[in-house]
Amino acid sequence: MQTPWTSCLRGTVPCRPSRENCLRELMDSSLKANLEHLGQEKALIASGQQLVGELIQDITKKMENVSEHLQIHSSEVQDSHSAIVKDLADVRHQAQDIYQRIDHSMSEFLQYQDQTMQYCADLMRKLERMNSTLGVALLSEPYLYRGQDGSSLSSRGGALIMSSKYEESMMKYVGVTAVRSETAGSETRTKV
Repeated sequence: MQTPWTSCLRGTVPCRPSRENCLRELMDSSLKANLEHLGQEKALIASGQQLVGELIQDITKKMENVSEHLQIHSSEVQDSHSAIVKDLADVRHQAQDIYQRIDHSMSEFLQYQDQTMQYCADLMRKLERMNSTLGVALLSEPYLYRGQDGSSLSSRGGALIMSSKYEESMMKYVGVTAVRSETAGSETRTKV
């Protein structure tokens, strides 16, 4: 038995099926529709998975590129770091060398300054002795220059001759000795 509604489900000539047949046909058509829907969803999921796989591969390639770039950059940074460390070591050695040169120059300067101070002190002592010697010589001038007869040479118009005893004592005081040469008849004066 067919009912008008079964013909709509089957698309065939109307028949009057039983209630069970109608439910079965309804379940079959519903099941077919669900299976077709599941097939479409499965196809959509498969295409989505394919897109996700492609995206994952693309991301993996990009990550590899980034990793390679970072490795290259890291090696460049390490090279730069090594160069900087080497340059700093060179600067440190140069600074130590300069410091040693400055220290050496400073010690030479201090030594030169000490020598200069000693030279100036010696010069001052000699100038003081010379000053006192000249003072004594000026005070004793009237007694130094006498002729053989006891008269002043300047009054006689003769040459001024210093007495030999006074000359020797003054030279010893100043630090100069007179060495007379018997054969040449001349004197040589040397520092004591």
